[in-house]
Amino acid sequence: MERAEAKKLVSLGWANDWDRTPALVSACYAQGHRPWRDALNAAGTHEEVYCEACGYKFRVDSSD
Repeated sequence: MERAEAKKLVSLGWANDWDRTPALVSACYAQGHRPWRDALNAAGTHEEVYCEACGYKFRVDSSD
């Protein structure tokens, strides 16, 4: 599925840098949303996670 670029998403940076989960992300999951995950590298260790309904995106480095 191709992500629509029409709606501007707020970037929350890298999740690896968070001290705690942002309220926007917690509320998203509490509503039962399951954000999309796109691999950013061939190994699949860098991902962009986004929810268009809630209007945010962030990146994760699982190799850390």
